[in-house]
Amino acid sequence: MARSTATREPRGVLLTVARTIEGLGCAPGDALFLGRSVAERQERAFIAAGVRPGDDDPERERVVVANDVVVFQATIEGILELGRQKGEAVQIRPGGELERFLGEAELGRSGVLAAYLPPGIPADAAALSALPTAELSGRERLLDMPVHHTQFGADLLQVPVSDALLFPVGHWLQLLWANLLGLGPFLWRGLAGPSLPHVIFNIGRAWLGALSIDPYRIGARLGRRGKGCRIHPTAVVEGCWLGDGVEIGANAVVRGCILADGAKIEELSVVDFSVLGKQALVQRQAMVRFCLLEHGCACAGQMQLGVLGSDAALKHGATLMDINYSQGVRVRAGGALHRAPLGLAGVCVGPRSIVGSGIKVASGRVVPPDLVVLPSPAQVLSRFPARLAKGTYSVKNGGLEPS
Repeated sequence: MARSTATREPRGVLLTVARTIEGLGCAPGDALFLGRSVAERQERAFIAAGVRPGDDDPERERVVVANDVVVFQATIEGILELGRQKGEAVQIRPGGELERFLGEAELGRSGVLAAYLPPGIPADAAALSALPTAELSGRERLLDMPVHHTQFGADLLQVPVSDALLFPVGHWLQLLWANLLGLGPFLWRGLAGPSLPHVIFNIGRAWLGALSIDPYRIGARLGRRGKGCRIHPTAVVEGCWLGDGVEIGANAVVRGCILADGAKIEELSVVDFSVLGKQALVQRQAMVRFCLLEHGCACAGQMQLGVLGSDAALKHGATLMDINYSQGVRVRAGGALHRAPLGLAGVCVGPRSIVGSGIKVASGRVVPPDLVVLPSPAQVLSRFPARLAKGTYSVKNGGLEPS
């Protein structure tokens, strides 16, 4: 018996539950996720899974995703399969270790993440929240993060990664973690391949090109470069997805990153496991690790587990801290303080804000948009006496005093 038109052509529906991302002020769909906007990634996931995105149509079966939630193709396919197995309307949450991690990362968020609806049931937020819950399973792996024992009481922390990612991004720290959790599966699928034959072929080609079993040499051969990229011969670039017109300078080290069109890494910089938007700039000798840099921003300082909003800037010598040595880092969300996932969080610098040279921002904080934060003028040497005797001096109130 032939399936109904509604079953053959499921509809993908975005449910509006959030208007802006806390800390960044942009709409969830406009935020950066793995080199493109969240909205683009959601649409691509729907289409790749054979689901037509559009408005709610109760005459069709539907996959409903909240507008502040990121998904992969495998997520949409899994929701369809799970919903059809259940044979009823269900709201969907991740399963396994990803569900445990999400429990730490929800930061007070409530409401539906995603749902499956058969024909005849409208996509209404209140009704969806009352549906029974089903757990979505996918290929999941625990990624080991080495840490210092004296700080964490352990030698490593484990972070779940899954090809069926289902994760909210209504807060800047959630957006960061969504990118970090999705980075590994995205790079593996994009660089190694979506299936075992592709993986064997691509890894084998990288091995032959490297003429070595050294994983670093193989990683250097396993990558994607867009049109017009300029990579200095002395730069180390391993396992990266590079858009068009990317530039990487001399002796820079870039590993496990996504760099969107026009991103630039200057000489002697270190960029690890991070996502950079279009025209983002990492300046000479800067360090960026496990971070998200939105379009047009510039980093000349040091940051880890942090977010730079669009057109923001971190000047040379500035540091965004990511750890609290007395207790786990807490972040403010929805007017309340919440413990950050794993007790770790960097800093969010809002769009168009500038953090000046020498400034250190404590972990878990947000620099609001459109601010310029400068060091105290008292510590900036601006006056020299006409005559100075030999000796040692200290800066005080912009001048010099004998020490």
